[in-house]
Amino acid sequence: MNDGLSIRQPAPDEIQALSEFAVRVYFESYNGGPDIDDQELLTYAQRIFEPDQFRAEFAHPDSQFFVATANKVMVGFAKVVLGAENTGVMGTRPVFLSRLYTSANVHGTGVGQALLTRCIEVSHRASCDVMWLTVWECSLRAIHFYQKNGFSKIGEVPFLLGQRSYTDLLMEKPLLTA
Repeated sequence: MNDGLSIRQPAPDEIQALSEFAVRVYFESYNGGPDIDDQELLTYAQRIFEPDQFRAEFAHPDSQFFVATANKVMVGFAKVVLGAENTGVMGTRPVFLSRLYTSANVHGTGVGQALLTRCIEVSHRASCDVMWLTVWECSLRAIHFYQKNGFSKIGEVPFLLGQRSYTDLLMEKPLLTA
């Protein structure tokens, strides 16, 4: 998959396309999960990835977005928030890996790894000393990916979708600083 793969920051005029892509891959990632109501999931995804919401996040100085394209087709995206703290996360200069999603058809091809690598590089340049994230406890493939990349579970946090509460794992990875 690395042939024709590009990881870059999206241009402001790509926010609409990124928003639509994000809704699709978010829904694709979680629909059919245990006790997931697909309509609640779709409504949630459309709300959090609404274009105006994305534009506001894109404009925030501590947020950085990255898109992965393969042969000019969007296949993944990631977002980090520099300086974002969370209870239990150790470190004095944390970075939150807020989003990392890829299309199901590129799982296992290195796209997610390339996005994570870019996020870590940016975090190093910003002198961050720990990266943290949350991941749904039922997302075993994602959990394994993060563990393989040096993240470890440090706690659990609730995640509310509609009227149901789910459990996300809180994970962190120390970042070596020079």
